[in-house]
Amino acid sequence: MILDHPLLSIVRSLVVVLGLLITFMAFRAYKRSGHGSLFLAGIGFLLIASAALLAGILFEISGYSLVDVVIFESTMIAMGLLAILFSIRRLH
Repeated sequence: MILDHPLLSIVRSLVVVLGLLITFMAFRAYKRSGHGSLFLAGIGFLLIASAALLAGILFEISGYSLVDVVIFESTMIAMGLLAILFSIRRLH
């Protein structure tokens, strides 16, 4: 379908914007409260948002193969989720 590529760009942009908004909110909450778990959560969401942004750049501009880009993106998302998991575990 011809709209696949523009739609993918729109969805990735939405993921980046939402991820950065959540990151900003988490870091702002960290500055107010001083809880390290909020800092870790912010790092996790930043990694997830960065994964979407960098994957698009790597595929479109740098010419990496789709498999390489998906492996890179999945690794960054996994690291972000681990940071969020550690932030939740740290609350207890």
